[in-house]
Amino acid sequence: YQLFIAASSSGWLMCTPYFPVSVEAPWVTFDVPKVQTDQGKPVEMLVKLTQVKPYDGEYALTLTGFPKGVTCDPVKFTKDTTEAKFTVNVAADAPEGKFEGIVARAEITASNEPVRHNGGSGMVQIFKPLPAVANAAPAPAPKPDAPKEPEHKTRFPNS
Repeated sequence: YQLFIAASSSGWLMCTPYFPVSVEAPWVTFDVPKVQTDQGKPVEMLVKLTQVKPYDGEYALTLTGFPKGVTCDPVKFTKDTTEAKFTVNVAADAPEGKFEGIVARAEITASNEPVRHNGGSGMVQIFKPLPAVANAAPAPAPKPDAPKEPEHKTRFPNS
C-alpha cells in the first residue's frame, strides 16, 4: 500500500510524500484467559501463544487494559514459547467488578523496525473478600451445665 498524511489548518493544506506500508497477518496470536480473584490477592494468567509466521529473537509480552491497582510484569518469549505465565497483582483497594478487554501486546523486530502485535481479549473479575467471620470456623457449642435445683417460690416474699 502507498499512504500519505494530510493536515489542514487556517486554510493551509500540508501533505507528506507517499510512503510504502506493508499490512500482514499476525506473526503470533495470543489467547488471553478469563480469571477471578479477591481484592488484595494475586492471580495467575496463562496466555497461550501460537506462532503463525517464523520470527527470531526474544521479545517482551505485556498485558494491558487492567483497572487501577492491578499490575503485572512483562514476560519474555521466543518463537518456541507456547505459554506465558503472568502473575497479576491486585491491590487491596483495586475496584471490584468485571474488567474485560485485557489484551496481550508484543513488538517483534523485523528489518530493524518494530512490528506491533496485539491480541486476545481476556477478563479479570475482582470480588470483595468475604468477611473474616464468614471464613472463621464456627464457635464450639456451649457445654450443658449441671442441673440446678429448682427454686422454691412462696406467696410471701422475704419471709
